[in-house]
Order: sequence, then C-alpha cells, then structure tokens
Amino acid sequence: MGTFHLYRDKKGEYRWRLRSRNSKIIADSGESYTEKQSCEHGIELFRAWDGEVEIFQDKGGGHRWHIRASNGEIFGDSGEAYASRSNVQRALKSVRKTAADAKLVEDEA
Repeated sequence: MGTFHLYRDKKGEYRWRLRSRNSKIIADSGESYTEKQSCEHGIELFRAWDGEVEIFQDKGGGHRWHIRASNGEIFGDSGEAYASRSNVQRALKSVRKTAADAKLVEDEA
C-alpha cells in the first residue's frame, strides 16, 4: 500500500507526496497550498482523478506528466522524468492504483 505524505515546505506552505510501497516518490502536488484543508482537498481530487493527463517532454529531453484542475492549476505531477512516453504511461497506471487506497500521514516539519 502506498502513502500520501502531507508536509510543510520551507515557505511554510502545504504540499503532498505519494510514495509507493518501496517508499519511492511517484507523484507530488506540483504546487503548494496556503491552507492545510486545501492540500487535503487536493489529495482527494488526485485520488478521484480519472480525466486527462498532460504528457510532455521537458527541456532536458525527459518525459513527464501533470494534471490540471478546472481552474488551470496543476494539482499533481510526476516529480521526475522518464526515458520515454511509454514509461510515463506505465508509471501512470501504477500511480492510479497506488493513490486509490494510499493512507494519509502528516510529516513533521
């Protein structure tokens, strides 16, 4: 089972990371939230997400993904680059499966 880790960044804002069973970070919030409740809502949106995913090539040539809310804000991304588009698609399957039943924990600052 995976785990969503809710934490505060250096600016004191809230973020989340999704870790797989082996503790590898497989997704993150992409952007910060000023309120904890908003971050928790972002996690729930991510859990329930079944819509479009943007897959793109970054400046370094790696392949990444992110998803946007209806307001255009990114509320989840890969956090790392993959060697190919097909690797991104495989990773997304794992992310969806892991997010569905991942428990939520709060990391200490």
